[in-house]
Amino acid sequence: MNGEGTEYYSGQTVEQLLARCGEKGVHWVLSGIDEAVEEKAESSLITACERMFRRLFFFDFEIKNGGFNQYFGNQQIAEEDHSSEDVAAFEFIGCSQCAQLLQRAIDLEKMKMNAANDEDAEQYYDKLSALDSEYYELCPNEVTEERLIAFVRTNISSFQFP
Repeated sequence: MNGEGTEYYSGQTVEQLLARCGEKGVHWVLSGIDEAVEEKAESSLITACERMFRRLFFFDFEIKNGGFNQYFGNQQIAEEDHSSEDVAAFEFIGCSQCAQLLQRAIDLEKMKMNAANDEDAEQYYDKLSALDSEYYELCPNEVTEERLIAFVRTNISSFQFP
């Protein structure tokens, strides 16, 4: 840990971060937890629950800032595919509809690889955009963020930092 602090995290425990939900808001607390886990990952191993939290937090951020196209594009840039892991994480925290939606997007992504022409590619982007809209309706900020907070609270002993 470098101890420098960031906008959200400056050495607090998970309990201290969670205690600030009312004062700072759920998104601020989740961002702090994410930064703490990211900082921890730089110098040591993170727990399975911390990894699951980061995957879901990252997924939600990607979709809400650029849709599934950004989500899949950033995984390709990083040369990593965590989509199956993300489906399992959604199932684990009880967001089965989000898991099913992501699985549909993964299936579309696989179809894109077999797109024969520009028309097929255009249909892919139209369908992917429709899934973005479904996600925004299905998982507004409050739903996803509240489930993540509940997940952290339920598994609090797995979130150990600083």
